[in-house]
Amino acid sequence: MSESDDLIRKLRRPPSVANWVRYNYKRVNDTARALLAFVLGRPRSSLQAVYRIIGDAVHFGRTYEESMRSVAAISSPRTRAMAYEIVPAFFRYNGREKLDGLNVFPGLKENYPVGRNVSIPVEPTFTILKDGQLKPVFVVGWVAVALDDYQKRIMSTIVTESILRLSDFQGSEAIFIFFPRIKGTKERYVRVWTTADYAPLDHDEMKQQLQCYGQALEMVEKQLRSMFEDE
Repeated sequence: MSESDDLIRKLRRPPSVANWVRYNYKRVNDTARALLAFVLGRPRSSLQAVYRIIGDAVHFGRTYEESMRSVAAISSPRTRAMAYEIVPAFFRYNGREKLDGLNVFPGLKENYPVGRNVSIPVEPTFTILKDGQLKPVFVVGWVAVALDDYQKRIMSTIVTESILRLSDFQGSEAIFIFFPRIKGTKERYVRVWTTADYAPLDHDEMKQQLQCYGQALEMVEKQLRSMFEDE
């Protein structure tokens, strides 16, 4: 299998809803540019181990000390370093919010189709009970929020049409918790927003965005094949 095939396979397997949304814009050229930069860029460290630690803290009441022992056991040095920033910030936040986690949907994940043979895994980090409603929570540990208002509306759309359509979540909202760095430091602070804060796109708007993505994906795939055609 050629390198272009490997890269195209990577493009067609978005790791998460947040990562897919991050590379989508209103303009085809902007989306194509972002997709190409993503697929040719240095591989990013997965934060799944960090999210599991946070999910266990909420669902099972694991203490800060227990969670930090799990952080120390993360094998990837880069992921471990990120966890040392994110997990303490989460515990500071949760010390105020006291999230009431319910481990009632272990492994909850829905696949949201965004193109032919391309779908996004939509997987909450944990589920809480708040104001009498079950609410899925998505934790994102990027060093910056990196989403504009339009992209947040795309994210609201996907989560609404995949997770919030399920009977246990109907009439509720999803919560997104970001932990960007304070500029010039490695300390994190909290940014929280919900699907109620950024209204989902309507049917025609989302259809147009998926068409934009499809065109951009096709452009990038052709460019990758051209770049590696001599292999």
